Amino acid sequence: MARFGIWLAFPCAVVLLLPAAAYNRFPLFYPDSVAYLHYGDRLVRLAVPIVDRAIYYGLAIWPFHLELSLWPVVVAQALILAHLLRVLLRCLDLPSGVLPWLGLVAILSGLTSVSWYVSQIMPDIFAGILVPALFLTAFCRDRLTRAERVWFPILIVLSIMLHPTHLAIAAVLGALAWLLWCVRPSRPAAMSAAILTAAPAIGFALSMAGSIALFDQARLTPDGAPYFLGRLIADGPGLNYLRESCAKGARYELCREVDNFPRETWQVLWDPNSPLRTHAGFRAEVMEEADAIVRGTILMFPGQVLSNAWDAFQRQFVTIDSELVMGPSRELVAVWNPYAAAGFAASWQAHGLATSGRMARFNKVHRPIYLGSIALMLAATPWLWHRRRRWMLLLIAMTTVALVVNAALTGVVSDVVGRYQGRVAWLPTLMVLLCAATAWRNGFFADDDKEKNFDCQWE
Repeated sequence: MARFGIWLAFPCAVVLLLPAAAYNRFPLFYPDSVAYLHYGDRLVRLAVPIVDRAIYYGLAIWPFHLELSLWPVVVAQALILAHLLRVLLRCLDLPSGVLPWLGLVAILSGLTSVSWYVSQIMPDIFAGILVPALFLTAFCRDRLTRAERVWFPILIVLSIMLHPTHLAIAAVLGALAWLLWCVRPSRPAAMSAAILTAAPAIGFALSMAGSIALFDQARLTPDGAPYFLGRLIADGPGLNYLRESCAKGARYELCREVDNFPRETWQVLWDPNSPLRTHAGFRAEVMEEADAIVRGTILMFPGQVLSNAWDAFQRQFVTIDSELVMGPSRELVAVWNPYAAAGFAASWQAHGLATSGRMARFNKVHRPIYLGSIALMLAATPWLWHRRRRWMLLLIAMTTVALVVNAALTGVVSDVVGRYQGRVAWLPTLMVLLCAATAWRNGFFADDDKEKNFDCQWE
C-alpha cells in the first residue's frame, strides 16, 4: 500500500517541479531549444544536421515529443529529478516517505531556480542532476535496488553526453576521487574512484564515436563555436595578438577583420555581422585557425588572460539570472519546429510577457538563497566533520567542485551568463536541506555513539 502511495505521489512531484512551465502555459524555450529539437528531428530521419553544439539532447527527447507535443519532455525531466531526490533521501537514511519527499521537492521548486531548468527544452537541468547521480552510483551502491544500479549509470552517461561542460564536471570529480584514494586507499574507495572515472570515459567515448560516425570528426561538437576565441577577442588579448601577429606577417584570415570586431562577447560569437560568422554559421576558415590564435594569445599575454579568466570566474560564480528564458521568435519556431509553433505562440514568452524585466522579481529570491545556501553549506562542514558524517561531506565536496568547475568553464570559456550558473544553483540549497534533515533526525547535539553513521562505502 505504501509503495502504491509513492507512485501516486509522482504526479504531485511533477506538478511541484513545473510551475515555471505552467506559468508560461508552455515549456520554456531558449533560443538554443530550436536547434536541439531540429537536431533530433533530422537524426531520426537519418539526415545529418549542421550543428554547433552537442546533438544528443535533441535525439534523447525525440521519443517523448514525437513531433506532437513538448509537454512530455518536461514531464520526463521532472520525473527524473523527482525520482533522484527520493532515492537520495532513502539512501542517506533520511525520511523518504511521501510527505518528506514532496516537501523537499516543494521547497526546492519554490525557493530555487530548479523549476526554470526542469521546464526548459534544454539539457541544462542535467548538469545539476549529474552530481547526486554520481554520488549515489559511486558511494552508495549497496543501498540502490537492482533497477537503480542499472538506471543511474545510464542517466550519468546520458547526462555527460548532453553537454561538454557536464563531461568536464564528471572528469574533475573522477580525478579528485583518485586523489582521495591516494590519501586514504581502500578497496571501496578504489571502486568508487573507478566508477567516477569510468562515467566520463564512457560518455566521452560514445560522444566521439557518434561524431566520427555522423561527421567524420572526433569532436564533442563537430562544428562547435570557437567560444574561447570570441572571449579572448572581446576581452582584448585576442584582438591585440591579432594586431601584433598580423603586423608581423601572419596570414590569418581574421587579419583582414581586425578593425571590424564588436566589443561584447555575445556579439563576437552570435551577431550575424561578426567577422567570425556568416548567416549560415561560423566561417570555416575561422574554425581552422581558431586553435592557433588561442594558443598564440595565451603565449603572448599569459598574465592578462589569467587575470581576465579569474575575473570572469568570480562574476559567473555569483551570477544566476533565472530570468534568461527569453525564447526565439514565433517565426523561427514555425520554420524549424512547426509542431511546437501553436503551443509556443500561445505562451507568455511569445507575447513578450516572460521577459527579463518581468521575471526579475524571481531573482530577488533565487540569488540570495543561492549565496546564502553556499554559506550555510560550508558552515555546516565542521559539524559534519565532528559528527563523522562522511556521506554528507562527500556530497558537499562534490557539489562545491561542480559549482566551481561549472563557473570556470562557462564564465571563462564562453561568457558570464546567468543561465549557466543558474542550472546548478539549486544544489547548495539541496545540501542545506539534507544537512537540516540529518540534524533533525539525530539531534544537533546528539552523542556520537548514539548516532547512526552511514559510511557510504568509503572505509
